[in-house]
Amino acid sequence: MNHSLTGSENLGNAVSLPDTTTTHLGLKHDQGINNLNRSGELFMYCVWVQGIMATLIVLAENSHFRSDFVEYHEQLDHEFVQKRTDLLKKPFSRILNTFYETFDDVITSSDRKLLDLLSDLRDLFAHCHLSLGRPYLLWGPKGPFEARIRAFGLKPEPSLKHQLVKFDGSDEAVYLKCFDVIQKLDQGLLSRAAEELGIGYRYVR
Repeated sequence: MNHSLTGSENLGNAVSLPDTTTTHLGLKHDQGINNLNRSGELFMYCVWVQGIMATLIVLAENSHFRSDFVEYHEQLDHEFVQKRTDLLKKPFSRILNTFYETFDDVITSSDRKLLDLLSDLRDLFAHCHLSLGRPYLLWGPKGPFEARIRAFGLKPEPSLKHQLVKFDGSDEAVYLKCFDVIQKLDQGLLSRAAEELGIGYRYVR
């Protein structure tokens, strides 16, 4: 089964926004608004993956939900939804650690690298500084970060005294590297984790 993402998120059909319209916030539809749109898109994909992980964790810890999850996936059990909601209220690091523990037999070394990148990507968007006066985001990653940001094609911002990284979502290469992390998790680890539980991945994603 092909689990590829489709539509506007297709890797070969990145949207180029016009540069003539001005928004009510005073931003023009140019590099700045393109960066804003793509950053928001990538952040929502990170949240989407987080939701899938939470769903899989709850199903793994509560096997009695599994048959009904498939049969009645359009109207989920209230207890299941409550457990997933409670889990999603926890910090992403807690969810990620629980996912590691729950699916340790399924997760490969390559998967771990992707999950680390996902964590960095989510941290970037959740803790960046956004200014409507510049066409990029600024992010201060924790600890040594040169090797980590290289995977996304990012570089430290040399003009600043602090260890900050510039993220420009309008940069096609940067955008595709970030999207590739999401797509590989979608088509690989998350699908295998669902299969491990005997659940069709289409019901989870």
